[in-house]
Amino acid sequence: MRSYIIIKAINYIESLFHEQLPSNRSFHNLKHTKTVIKGVESIIELMDLSESDKEVVLLSAIFHDSGHIKTYYGHENASKQIAEKFLIENHYDKSKLEIVLQTIEATKMPQTPSTKLQKVLCDADLSHLAQEEYFSILKDLRKEWFNVLSRKFSDMEWKLLNKHFLESHDYFTKEAKEIWDKKGNISKIDEEL
Repeated sequence: MRSYIIIKAINYIESLFHEQLPSNRSFHNLKHTKTVIKGVESIIELMDLSESDKEVVLLSAIFHDSGHIKTYYGHENASKQIAEKFLIENHYDKSKLEIVLQTIEATKMPQTPSTKLQKVLCDADLSHLAQEEYFSILKDLRKEWFNVLSRKFSDMEWKLLNKHFLESHDYFTKEAKEIWDKKGNISKIDEEL
């Protein structure tokens, strides 16, 4: 069951994204954030974590891409500022707040998580790699990179880039490795090459 602070944070992010997220964020948006939250919930359901740790990693998921309302590059720092402001205003425990901020920081690419909670969030952030909707999600990312970063790829370049990313990526937690399998999406790319 979600705690009061989790529900309040989700409502805050929904409102913030609705009001302030640039329209060119076709991937880094509320849909992605909700996918990451769901991914965190899927992983922590299989782990023996305290309620406090579950709350911390869920808050990290809720805020991890909120900085996209301000910037693309360096959005993690902006996300931490947004999370910190919200959590201070809601009198959140200072030591847990620090863990939220460190956990958000770990999502910076390339991901380098060092704690269990950081690993959970990083895995959930890339849970889409194993989803059936992966190719639809890729279209959103490709569109975002074109619109925001002016990065254009031929179809072949895009397929090879994503095949390489899928093949080189490994989930950090054993739980993510158990529930998400990217092999099917790698095979689908191979079929198109």
